[in-house]
Amino acid sequence: MNTPDVIYLVYVNSDTTEGRGPMIQAHNSGFFFSEDAAWEFADTLGGLMGRRPEGGSWRDGNMGDVTVRKFYRHNAKDMLRKAEIMTQLENLRKELKELA
Repeated sequence: MNTPDVIYLVYVNSDTTEGRGPMIQAHNSGFFFSEDAAWEFADTLGGLMGRRPEGGSWRDGNMGDVTVRKFYRHNAKDMLRKAEIMTQLENLRKELKELA
């Protein structure tokens, strides 16, 4: 079985009274391979003081109580390649600066 390149996590505001806390991963939410499945789970959660989104889905609302975040999978090989590209980019910037 191939590992998906993207996973989705459900986040909620940690301060369910005033909404001043940071967003944290929803308790017992795990992770999802499908964005739709993550939003379905998110829609089972209450927001600040137990409120619900007007449209019925947090996906459509703009209240910010509950959200789904996307994360891309990477490995050491990907990170090494990224570092190499960033070094090359920095060297090219230096060369352009010298030519100017």
